[in-house]
Formats: sequence, C-alpha cells, structure tokens
Amino acid sequence: MRYLMITALLFILFSMPAYADEAADMSTPERVEVAKAFDVDDIIQLSFKTSKMLSTISKCMLAGQQEDVCYCDNMDTVNQHQKVLKNTLKTHPEWEGKQVTFTDPQGMGMTVSFVGYQQQTEQIDALSCETK
Repeated sequence: MRYLMITALLFILFSMPAYADEAADMSTPERVEVAKAFDVDDIIQLSFKTSKMLSTISKCMLAGQQEDVCYCDNMDTVNQHQKVLKNTLKTHPEWEGKQVTFTDPQGMGMTVSFVGYQQQTEQIDALSCETK
C-alpha cells in the first residue's frame, strides 16, 4: 500500500502532464510558465534530484523496509534533494506554492508542483531519524 502511495506522490509531484489544464478546477495552484534557459535548467536539476531521491526510497521500500526507515537510511540523498529545493526557491521565491511549467522546443511539457514539494518537506521534517 505504501508503495502505491509513493508511486502516486511521484506522479503528482514529479511530472504532471501538460494536458492536466483541461481538468483543472479552482483548487488547482496557480501555474507559472517559464521559458528562460536558466529557469528551465533549475527545474530540470530539481527534477533530477527528485527522481534520484524517489528512486532510492522506492528501491529501499521494494526491499521490504518501511517508508520512514528508507528516508532515514538515505538521509544523504534526501538532504541533497532538500538543498537543491531550498536553493531553487531562494533563486525563484515566486515559484513557492505554484505549479511551474515549461515546454521544450519539441513540444514536450513538464509541470513541477511546488505545493507537492512543500508537503514532501513537511513529511521529511516530521521524521524522527537519529541523524538528520
């Protein structure tokens, strides 16, 4: 069951498809479209760290460990992700609480939910690991 929750979080957090606009309602966070190369680079770097962290946690859980144990056992990876997230929000404070999107020249889009990142950060902060 927890693996399904992680998979769902990964889907929601990491790369919601651009066609989700059609299903958006009033409770959907504000969207910010970016086009500058350095903004896109920041999103890609954060997405890479997110993918790496979630992959590490998922592999641990597939090996039979509990989610909180997996986060605590991989705190170096988690902290690297949180550092990139913090630096991204320091550079782009206007992205906090929003969905940031971009479309590459081939028409492929990516949406990153900073609401999801905030929820994930709260979950990580609530962990009672021996060493954070």
